[in-house]
Amino acid sequence: KEVGIIVHREPTLMTLKDKTFLLVHGDGRGPGDKGYKFLKKVFECEFNQFLFRWIHPDLGIGLALKWSHNHRAKKLKKEAEGNYYSVVKDTMLYKYAQECAKENPNIDYFVFGHQHKPMQYKVDNGAIVTVVGNWIRDFSYAVFDGKDVKVGTEELRKLNPSTLSSLIQSSTVPSGTIVPRQV
Repeated sequence: KEVGIIVHREPTLMTLKDKTFLLVHGDGRGPGDKGYKFLKKVFECEFNQFLFRWIHPDLGIGLALKWSHNHRAKKLKKEAEGNYYSVVKDTMLYKYAQECAKENPNIDYFVFGHQHKPMQYKVDNGAIVTVVGNWIRDFSYAVFDGKDVKVGTEELRKLNPSTLSSLIQSSTVPSGTIVPRQV
């Protein structure tokens, strides 16, 4: 609300220029990752959120940052050790897109966040899967030009930090840009 961005917490189907898109962050989608799915339920539980509010903000924010940092460090280590996403068909988002394409074969494009590595590939029905990546580390984003979805990085990479900051604060993004919020 504050910056005019609509946050979709659940998968969202939309049509743009006669193309059907499924937009979804991607966390907890597809088979596997049971630990994350359990943790998400714990964090989203209203009773647990109520209890967390009783923790002093200095301690609560410190705990949250520590937890987040440890998870991110483990993931970055896995990515650095090898080809973390080298076999696309093994990724949860690929499997999720395959399932969705079987249920709704009219989907032309899937747009995901979550994996933090920009990539594009096709699923069996010919739909294009776009993983937006990480706009903070990779400066990546997706653009639909009316015909195709492309992953871009160059325009944001060219901006200096103060210009990028004002672009984000004013919530003006290039026309046609699809930016799923990464929470």
